[in-house]
Amino acid sequence: MPPPIFADLGRHCAALFNNGYPLGLLKVDTNIKTCGNVNLNTGFGIKQEDWSMGSAELNTKCTLNPPRIKTSVFESWDLDNNLKLGIVCEDLASYVPGIRLAGHGSLNPDTGLFSGKVNAQAKHNYTSVDVTYEGGDDKPHTVQGSLVAGLAGWLIGYKTNYDINEGQMTTPTLALGFCQPTYQIHAFWDNWESYRLNMYHRINDRVEAGVLTTWKPGNPPPPPGEKGESAGIGKPASETGNNIAVGCRMLLTPSTFLRAKIDIDSQVGLGIESKIREGTTLTLATNID
Repeated sequence: MPPPIFADLGRHCAALFNNGYPLGLLKVDTNIKTCGNVNLNTGFGIKQEDWSMGSAELNTKCTLNPPRIKTSVFESWDLDNNLKLGIVCEDLASYVPGIRLAGHGSLNPDTGLFSGKVNAQAKHNYTSVDVTYEGGDDKPHTVQGSLVAGLAGWLIGYKTNYDINEGQMTTPTLALGFCQPTYQIHAFWDNWESYRLNMYHRINDRVEAGVLTTWKPGNPPPPPGEKGESAGIGKPASETGNNIAVGCRMLLTPSTFLRAKIDIDSQVGLGIESKIREGTTLTLATNID
């Protein structure tokens, strides 16, 4: 089995902290699947900061199954009048094994600004390669490349960006991981100056847990009993670059999930997600300081 692409390293652990916490947002999503293999999705959201301002988006996805190639076409439109179109071709095993090609474009007719992205992925038994070109009228033109190699559960990966406008490499990241069916550990060295460690464990069929840690040399945590900005007090961990967070997800019933997380700043997140009926899911979340 080929290793995951670089963007998917630590994905299970990150999902415990990012998914299921729609804080400060009231959002309604509707999904419809037609008999013609077309998916329609509409979303409407209102942020707590400004109840008078809302956002809405209409998405369509059509999956085609021509001989030997699986193709998906995406279209979307939002209230800012942004039009997006994308196409993904995968399952090219009959021609080149492990190849996935994708292209996405965005156009705003009001401003005339256009941006696009082209992505290519290749997977083999022991390696995965991901290359993306992205740019636009209001975005810098960049090329992002990554490589992941794996053997016997061990993973090593490298990712970097090349800024075409500036002509230089930016934001390199080195990753090392070890994966087993019930647990995963990933370590990252970002831009040669900060470190991240993700640990994920599936305790049983009903409970998952994870730990996220970040550390930036030169910003040590304050010693016990010391106060003042010089000791780190008064600055949240997100500003000093150091943080520790623990999160979990528990399956209460076949249709209900309970989520919880806490970090070094004593920020506690709680969430519950329940499938009320087929096609209707209710998610509630809160954050406690």
